[in-house]
Amino acid sequence: MMDDAKLLEKVISEFEALTHIPRPSGHEKAVSDYLKKHFEEIGCTVTQDEHFNIIAELPATKGKENAPRTILQGHMDMVCVAEPGISYDPLTDPIKMQQTAEYLTADGTSLGGDDGIGVAEILTAMQCTAEHGPLRAIITVDEEQGMTGARHLSADHLKNAQYLINCDSEDYHIMTVGSAGSVNLDYTRALTRKESDLPAYRITAEGLRGGHSGERIGDGRGNAIRTLALALHALAQEGDVELVSLTGGTARNAIPPTAEAIVRTAMDERSIARLLASEEKRFHAIYGEADPAMKFTLHPAHEAGRVIGAQEQRALIDLLVLLRTGVHAMTHT
Repeated sequence: MMDDAKLLEKVISEFEALTHIPRPSGHEKAVSDYLKKHFEEIGCTVTQDEHFNIIAELPATKGKENAPRTILQGHMDMVCVAEPGISYDPLTDPIKMQQTAEYLTADGTSLGGDDGIGVAEILTAMQCTAEHGPLRAIITVDEEQGMTGARHLSADHLKNAQYLINCDSEDYHIMTVGSAGSVNLDYTRALTRKESDLPAYRITAEGLRGGHSGERIGDGRGNAIRTLALALHALAQEGDVELVSLTGGTARNAIPPTAEAIVRTAMDERSIARLLASEEKRFHAIYGEADPAMKFTLHPAHEAGRVIGAQEQRALIDLLVLLRTGVHAMTHT
C-alpha cells in the first residue's frame, strides 16, 4: 500500500507520460493505443471500441470476488490552446510540463489536467496493492467538444456495476454525488389574436431569488413563471381574463426570478389585488423560507395590445401550471 506521497508521485508520473502524447479532441488514436497497452501491462482485459474508447477490466483481489464492481471513468482528450506567440501544433507537439513544489503548469500551452490527472489517478488506482472488488476503467474520447465517446459507448459496459466514480472533478477532497444537466425544449403553437376593449393591467411576480438551475435547484426556491401562471389560473376562475402577453426568466439555466403578464379583464382592480394577495399567501406557505421577498405587483397597462384567443390562452396557462419545476425527489443524508 502506497502512502500519500508515493501515490502523488505515481499520479504525476502517469500524468507526465500522457503529456508526451498529443491528444486534442477528435484525434485520440495515439493516446488510446497507449492506454490500451498500459492497461494490459497492468493486468487488465482491455476493449478498444471503434471510437477509441477504452474499457479495462481488472479482476478483484483474492477474497473480494463477490464485492460490488466499481467503474472508474474519465476522458482522454484535452483542450489544446497556446499563448500568443507560442509555436504549437496540437496534433504533433507534446505538452511541456513544468513542476514546482505546489503546482503543475505547462510552458506556453494548456496543461491537459482536464482530464489527464483523472486518467492518471485511474491508472494509479488500478496498480495499487490494496484489496478491492472488480474494477472497470472507462476512458472516453471527445469529452471536450461533443461527448461523442460517451454517446457511442455501449450500454453493456455500464452493466454489472454498483458504483461509478467520475474522475473529472473540479475540487480536491470533495466527492460529487450528482451533477446538473439540461435538455432544452422549445414549444411552438400558432396563436390567434383579437381586439378587446377591456381595461388592461400589468401583473408582475418579483422578488424571487432565482439562481443557477443546477447549483441552487435544491434550495426550494420558487419559479416566477409558474408562480405567475398559477395566479393567472386563479384569476381566470373568478372572472373573464384575457391574456395579452406573458414573459419571464433570464436564461435557460437560471431559475426565473421575475415574470410579467399583461391581461385585460372586466374585474375591478381591488378584486384583482385581493386574489393576488391570496396567491401570494399561498406561495409563502410553500416557498416562504427560501423566497421570503416574493410579491405580486399590479398596475394599469396603458399600451396593451390584442389578446390571445381563449383556447390558446387556456392551453398556455395549463401547460405552465402542469410543468414540473424544482427537484422531483431527493435524499437529505
